[in-house]
Amino acid sequence: SQYPTPIIERGIALHKMIRLLTYSLGGEGYLSFMGNEFGHPEWIDFPREGNGFSYHHARRRWDLAHNEDLRYKFLFRFDAKMHKMASETPFCYPQAHQYVVTQTNEDMVIAFEKGNRLLFVFNFHTSNSYTGYRFGTWWGGKYKIALDSDALEFDGQGRVHHDVVHQTHEEWFNKRPYWLELYVPARTCQVYHCFEPDQKTIDRDGIDLQAERREREADDAALEEITRKFQRAGRS
Repeated sequence: SQYPTPIIERGIALHKMIRLLTYSLGGEGYLSFMGNEFGHPEWIDFPREGNGFSYHHARRRWDLAHNEDLRYKFLFRFDAKMHKMASETPFCYPQAHQYVVTQTNEDMVIAFEKGNRLLFVFNFHTSNSYTGYRFGTWWGGKYKIALDSDALEFDGQGRVHHDVVHQTHEEWFNKRPYWLELYVPARTCQVYHCFEPDQKTIDRDGIDLQAERREREADDAALEEITRKFQRAGRS
């Protein structure tokens, strides 16, 4: 049907949140296979004596992500967007900056800084959405959405406006020198990028925005070349 049941909606929402939480806090790498595929319905079972040397489950159902009648496509898109974000604004690498800003059992909110000026925000509450929820941050400047599990393209409800630019306030909060207030819908996660740091942050951290731009352009060119190679290999 066009609209998911509450059970399916809950499963997809939590699946996206758990994947991003694992990706961002699980270490210096992330595997997207061997049991970690986008909601795979089956298991891996290679031929052995116990299953009569059957090949039935020695496979992966990659076709599910491209079936428009199913919802695996939304998890596939979210996976792709996570990897794209990790390429454009790196956070999964050795010795990356990491700091837990807040974690509260009562509100069921977790927020942390990670990598290249990213603020990760998770709201695991089943029903409470928070307006004007304040988070401390190390980086002052302007923030915008880099990833949103509630986006319509990922089968979310589209409650967060992606065109809003959030400006920090220079005041200590959560043991951080700046803070900003955000809308945090229930059972969703968002990643905000400080795309335009203020001068104090630039001077303090030695940020070179021009070098970052050149690096992103080089990464984009390399990715395009890899994509073309795969496309040529597929046609041959």
